[in-house]
Amino acid sequence: MIYTPYIVGERAPYADADIRGSFIGVDGTHQKRDLVRAVLEGIIFSFKDIMDIYDEHDKDFDTVVAIGGGAKSALWLQIQADIFNKKVVSLTNEQGPGMGAAMIAAVGLGWFKDFQECAEKFVHFGKEYLPNPENAKKYDQLHKIYGQVYNQTKDLSHQLLDYRRENDK
Repeated sequence: MIYTPYIVGERAPYADADIRGSFIGVDGTHQKRDLVRAVLEGIIFSFKDIMDIYDEHDKDFDTVVAIGGGAKSALWLQIQADIFNKKVVSLTNEQGPGMGAAMIAAVGLGWFKDFQECAEKFVHFGKEYLPNPENAKKYDQLHKIYGQVYNQTKDLSHQLLDYRRENDK
C-alpha cells in the first residue's frame, strides 16, 4: 500500500496546488497499523523526491538531521534511514528553527568564523539510525511505484476537486 501526502497540494517536485492525497493498494488484509505506516512512508517518500533533486545536482548528503515531534519516534527515524538510504540523527536539543535563527545571528555578528564552528558549539546529535540494506532495497522499489502515482492520479484528483468546488457553493 502507498500513501501520497498531498493533503493541501504539493510543491516539490510537483508544483500542483490542486493535487490531493490518496491511498493506493488498500485491501481487506490491511489493518490500522498498515495505514499508519503507509502515511509515515509516504511523507518520507515525498521528502526523498526532494533529496533526489539535490542528488541530481551533485548536492549529496550523507546524514539527515530529523527534528520535530516525529524525531522522538525510533520507528519514524528508522523508516527515514531506510528510505533515504542514509544515516539519520536526531538532535538532543529540540530547538530546531529557533536555534538555527540564533546561530545565523551569531555568525552574522562575527561571534563565530563560520556556520561549521557555530554548529560544533550548539548542535548536539542524539542517537544515529543507519539504513538496513535489505529494507533500503525494498523501499527503493516501492519509491519507484510511488513516483508513478502523481501522474496516474492527477487528472482524477483535479476532477474531484473541481466537483467539490462546484458543489460547495
